[in-house]
Amino acid sequence: MKAKKVLFFGKLPPPYVGENVISKSILSLLENSFDVTIINSSGVIEKKESVFRKIIYFSNQAFHLLKCFIQLRRKLKKEKFQFVYFSGSSSVFGSLSDSLLLLISRKYVDSIICHLHRSNYKNNFTERRLYSAGKFLVNNIDKFVFSSKNLSEDLKNYIPECKREYLFNPIDESVLLSDEEFEKKHQLIKFKQKYIVTYLSNFILTKGYMDLVEAIKLLPEKVKKEIIVRFIGEWIDSDNKKNNFFTEINSKELAPVIEYIGPIRDRVRIKELLIQSDIFCLPSYYPVEAQPVSIIEAMNAGNAIISTFHASIPEYVDDQKLGILVEKRNTKELANAIQHLCNSEILCAFSINARKKFLDNFSNAVIAKKLTYIFS
Repeated sequence: MKAKKVLFFGKLPPPYVGENVISKSILSLLENSFDVTIINSSGVIEKKESVFRKIIYFSNQAFHLLKCFIQLRRKLKKEKFQFVYFSGSSSVFGSLSDSLLLLISRKYVDSIICHLHRSNYKNNFTERRLYSAGKFLVNNIDKFVFSSKNLSEDLKNYIPECKREYLFNPIDESVLLSDEEFEKKHQLIKFKQKYIVTYLSNFILTKGYMDLVEAIKLLPEKVKKEIIVRFIGEWIDSDNKKNNFFTEINSKELAPVIEYIGPIRDRVRIKELLIQSDIFCLPSYYPVEAQPVSIIEAMNAGNAIISTFHASIPEYVDDQKLGILVEKRNTKELANAIQHLCNSEILCAFSINARKKFLDNFSNAVIAKKLTYIFS
C-alpha cells in the first residue's frame, strides 16, 4: 500500500533549541510510516538587545518565512498531500504566519495538524488582539497536538475535544540508551566518589540556571566536595547576565564545584554526558514551558530529576519517586533536593524509576504508535 504523503512545515536544528530538536525527532518517526516532504522554517536565534538589531532580526525572519510560504504553495499545487503538519504559535506575528499557512494549504489537503510546543496557546483566545485569528485557526485546523494531557485540557473551552490530542515529546535516536548501557551505568552508581549534577538547557534566566548557582552556595561544604555541577547550553540571555553568571561560577567558593561546558551540538556527546550524570537539574519557571525534552533525555539515561511544579513537568516527574519537585525560585528547597539525592541508595532507586518511566511513556515505539493514530 502506498504511503500517505505529509508536508512537514517546521523548524529543524540548527539552532539546537527544544522545539527544533523535538521537531527533528517527530520528523524521523513520521518518515518511518509516511512519505514526507520537508520545508524547514527555522531561523536563527540572535540577541536582540538594540532596536536596530530587533528590526533586522524580524525583517530577516519575515523574508525567510515568505520564501517558505512560496515554496509551500508550489509544492501543494504540484503534488497531492493528505496532511500538512506545522508547529503553532501564540504571538501576533506567529498567529498571522499560521493563518497565512492555512489560507495557502486548506483547499489542497485532507487534514491540517498543528503541533503546540509551548504552554501559552490560550493567548490566541484570551488576548483581544489575537481572538479573531484564534477562531480562524480552530475552524481550519483538523487536529491540535499538545505535549501533555493537562495542556490539552487547559484549552477545552476553546478547542473541541474531537480536535485535541496529546503526544509526549520523543527524543532522537542519537541520545537513546540501550538497556545494556543503562545497566552498566546503574551498576557504577554505588562506587561513585563524586556525583555529577547536570544543567542542560539554553541559558535563559527563567530556565533557572542562576537559581541553581545560588542553591550550590547554600550547600554544606561536605556536600560541595561530593558533587560536580555541569552547565551545558547555548547562551540566549544578554551579555550582562552572562558576565554575572561567570563572575559567580569563577569565584573562589564555586570554581572547584562548577564546570561550564557551554553549547554542544554533537548529540552523541550529549548522550555521553547524560550517562556520566547522576542528577539532572532544571529549576524552570520559563513562562511558555510545556514539556522540556532535556528532562526526558535525562530520564532515558537514568538520571534522578530535580525540577519545579511548573507547566506539565509534574505530570511525568513523579515527586519523591524518580525525582524531587521544588517550588519555583526556591533556592533553599533546591539545595535540600541536591543534598538529599547525594546518596547512592536513593540514586539507585530513583535511577531505575526514571528509566522505567521513560520506557513506559516516552520510548520511540510508544510515541510512534500514538503518532500513527493521530495521522490516521
